[in-house]
Parts: sequence; C-alpha cells; structure tokens
Amino acid sequence: GRSNSEGYDLNRCWEQPPAGSEVSWAKAVLEELCSSSNGVLAFVDLHAHSRRHGAFTLSNPGTEALPDLMKTSGGPLFDRRQCSFSCTGAKRSSARCVVWRDLGVTHAHTLEATYAAFASRERLVAPQDLEELGCNLVKSCALLP
Repeated sequence: GRSNSEGYDLNRCWEQPPAGSEVSWAKAVLEELCSSSNGVLAFVDLHAHSRRHGAFTLSNPGTEALPDLMKTSGGPLFDRRQCSFSCTGAKRSSARCVVWRDLGVTHAHTLEATYAAFASRERLVAPQDLEELGCNLVKSCALLP
C-alpha cells in the first residue's frame, strides 16, 4: 500500500500531517519554497495506477493547462480523456489538493500511469514509454503560463 511504517496513508494526510512524518517534512519544504521570491510553478505527484490503462492526471478545478499541454506533447501513453478536475471528499487531503488550495500552487496535479497497457490496449507499456512520458511532462511544465 501507500502507508508508511506508522500506518498513515501518505497521500491522504496532507491537511494535518503527523508530526515527524515524511509528509510533514515534504510539506514544510514546499511551504518554504512557495514563500520564496521565485515561488513554485508546478507540483506533480507521480503515482502508478492499478485499475486504469494509460496515463492521465487527477487535477484540481480550473487547472486544465498542464493536461492540455500533455495532450499535444505527452506521447501516446497520455490519455487526456481520462483526466478529471475535482478536489472533494477523500481527495481533499491529498497532496495535490492541499498544495493547490492551501499553498497556492496553480498547477498541482497527480499524474497516474499504468504499468500494464496503453488506454487503447494495443500493447503493454515498456520502460521507454514511461521515460518518454516523463520527458514530455517536463517539457509541458516548461510551457506553463
């Protein structure tokens, strides 16, 4: 799972991270970066997805810029149709929602990628497909307004 050795779900405790946890340290660093003169342009939490094929973002309302850029440069693995844009319910305390809502990072997303098959199921994902996705993610972030 995605719990640490203390049993905390590391992607659902960002609103109130346990003292001394990995999340509390990461959030403190992000808070410092966000308050610096340069700020933070984008935050992307990388996840593997076990039930859906391809790659897509879980994004916040009004944050379509990165998924739209990925649609044109994300390569064949990225499937814009699977992207969603909400920050409600159980997702409220996820990294992307807290970084967007509380730290003010406009472009805060979770990028989900399968280790199984393309969305079209035409073939299995190879390591070079994930490498291409990563390169295209960086290129897309560089084009953000």
